Amino acid sequence: MSISPKCKYFIQTYGCQMNTADSERLSGLLEGLGLSAAESWSEAAVVVLYSCSVRQAAEDKVFGWGKKIKEFNEANDQMINGSKDQKDISIYHSAGFPTRADRGQAERPFPLFILTGCMAGSARGERKRFSEKELKHKASFIDYILGPSEWEQLLPSILVREGLVSPERIAALSYQPKRKVGQTAFVNISEGCDNFCSYCVVPYGRGKEISRSKNEILAEARHLVEQGFHHLTLLGQNVNSWGITDPEHKRNIRINSDTALPFASLLREIHEINGIERLSFLTANPFDFTRDMVQALALPKVDRYLHMAVQSGSDTVLDRMNRRHTIAEYRKLIASIRKSVPDIELGTDIIVGFPGETEEEFSETLRLISDIRYNVVFTAMYSPRPGTSAATKYADDVPKAVKKERYARVQDFLAQQLG
Repeated sequence: MSISPKCKYFIQTYGCQMNTADSERLSGLLEGLGLSAAESWSEAAVVVLYSCSVRQAAEDKVFGWGKKIKEFNEANDQMINGSKDQKDISIYHSAGFPTRADRGQAERPFPLFILTGCMAGSARGERKRFSEKELKHKASFIDYILGPSEWEQLLPSILVREGLVSPERIAALSYQPKRKVGQTAFVNISEGCDNFCSYCVVPYGRGKEISRSKNEILAEARHLVEQGFHHLTLLGQNVNSWGITDPEHKRNIRINSDTALPFASLLREIHEINGIERLSFLTANPFDFTRDMVQALALPKVDRYLHMAVQSGSDTVLDRMNRRHTIAEYRKLIASIRKSVPDIELGTDIIVGFPGETEEEFSETLRLISDIRYNVVFTAMYSPRPGTSAATKYADDVPKAVKKERYARVQDFLAQQLG
């Protein structure tokens, strides 16, 4: 069976910057294996969905591919059967790509569908939220499910098995992330999370928190400067705890404490690399944002925008969320940051309609937004994520209409404030 030299891939990425950074690495790997990027999924032999699980709407985008693929296959069948009214989308046959029938499977054109990201990690990782069987039942079009930490090792051999890549390609594989020149370069410094905020899927989808070595990170930073990148963004589910291996020590770090963080030291070392003009990081949490980090924000090259999720302005809601800070501590932290960096711009995340949220608790969130005067606020309506402690312990008892109303009130409030 001959394979067309025009074998192409398409990646659809959902969710956070970490997924974007991973997709850049994935693109580099696929091109290192000899594939080229397709402009649309209908031209690709391999389609990778890099999924997000933060909210149900993000997962629904993946499940929605089932309808899209069904419509595509119906149109393709009509084309094969001689319909002159259909657009020629039998590209797989004309280009010589094998069909599933060639592999002893049900007849339909090739695109090999691979799911990775947090949905896949939630089914295949040590901390499962649901089974792989359940996921395949809801997304039967998926051929392979690979967790975020699996695809780099397993995908090449899968493509060999499927007849898209020769074994010789794997033996000679060497690749770099495929980044867009002129933009910020993402640098992953850690993977996973051990915080277990009650609403959050990341500890399940991404697994245990593992830090990359300082030497690897510094070497990548220097290499990126040589490639012409002058703005680096360091990524981790919780950058503050980078380099801390003792789980007990990690849990005991507290907001505004005198703890010296390895991450603050890493920032200072990267800051000294010649050629770096701007240094950003995502994501930081308030509960382990120490004085050491506040001082690091004042470094000349560190971005004057800080995104730090507060999630709610109510201590009682924060307690149900398993967030390890109080609003009084948070306000004190913001005051110290603004004293250290007067021109800092602040962004945050807010969840409205968390289980049990009363009107008074919601009002406390509006009060916090008013007092802090954020530059950016990302607001989300709570949706229960199966397998998380919030979904297990609390009823989703805030009516959808109330969630929508509170969401709209936050947006109106921000429009007036930022107006």
